[in-house]
This record gives sequence, structure tokens and C-alpha cells, in this order.
Amino acid sequence: MVEQVLGTCSSCGQVYSVRKHGDALVVPTSDGNCRCGNESFREVTAASLAG
Repeated sequence: MVEQVLGTCSSCGQVYSVRKHGDALVVPTSDGNCRCGNESFREVTAASLAG
């Protein structure tokens, strides 16, 4: 199941609206990477915002 979630670049912190496929986050850029060139992203959750 695909869901739309918030994700952040694990390098620069840029926030994206991403598609979540299982454990993978798909970023809607032409190459699937952040503008800074990073390929790793984390899902933003309520727990990550709290702390």
C-alpha cells in the first residue's frame, strides 16, 4: 500500500511530501534525490517532532 507522508532529507533537513512504499520513501524529484544530492530520507512522525 502506498501512502503520502512527510519526509526529510537526512543530510540537510529539506522537507518533502513523499510516497511511502513499505519501508522505502520515494521523493518526487527528477532523480529521486534531495536538491543537496543526498539519497537518504526519514519519515517525519509525531514522535520525531516531539523530541
